[in-house]
Amino acid sequence: MSMMSAVSDMEAGLDTLRHWFSNKLDRVVEYAQFLYVQRWTGFTVSGAPEFEAQAVPFFLDLLTTAGAYLEFGMGGSTVLAAMNGVCFVSVDSDRHFMRAVKDKIKQIGRLDPERQTFIHGDIGPTAAWGIPVLQRATPSRVERWRRYLQAPWAAMMDKPGPYLVLVDGRFRVACALSAAKNLDASQTQILIDDYEGRDHYRVVERHLELRQRCGRMALFTPRADIDAKSLDADIEKYSADWR
Repeated sequence: MSMMSAVSDMEAGLDTLRHWFSNKLDRVVEYAQFLYVQRWTGFTVSGAPEFEAQAVPFFLDLLTTAGAYLEFGMGGSTVLAAMNGVCFVSVDSDRHFMRAVKDKIKQIGRLDPERQTFIHGDIGPTAAWGIPVLQRATPSRVERWRRYLQAPWAAMMDKPGPYLVLVDGRFRVACALSAAKNLDASQTQILIDDYEGRDHYRVVERHLELRQRCGRMALFTPRADIDAKSLDADIEKYSADWR
């Protein structure tokens, strides 16, 4: 190897190292900024869901005809449910954001402990949008992540149908399939936000029938011929996928 070639390789290696450190530093700064909001200044919660414009009335029509509403991922959708007097169970992976949503509903005079259940699905430390900070799927982490999927079912046991489930948080595939497993299929509709363009969500169509699309949102019902063994296997598999 010539001296010039060796120097060129060294410079390329240093460029790669600088790029790696720069990316790491950017991520650390971004997380520090998030922690400042999460732990100090507090979250701002919208009074309406952060859906595409056409999806809001679509969601509202489904919401107001449901006997009970379950959501994975809190926010403006939770506030909208409270404003419309809908009985709901809501799960979020960020306890600080959960508190902010509950405070928002209290501020507008719509907090109703008899008809509203807020649950922290504890998956460990979270970053923006409730994403786990530690993302490698080790056995102990996956065991903890399952709490998020399992969180609402005791609270949903005494709720009357028909059911609307919004999947707009973490572990979207596993959450949608868990709803198909735990709720009466004949009375259940499942909405997955941001479905369009995310091919890794399409596995749900093994077990759910796609009924309608509205922008990036998709509406499903559980398949009549759903195979319980296959469903359980996919829930287990996708419990390790936080997306």
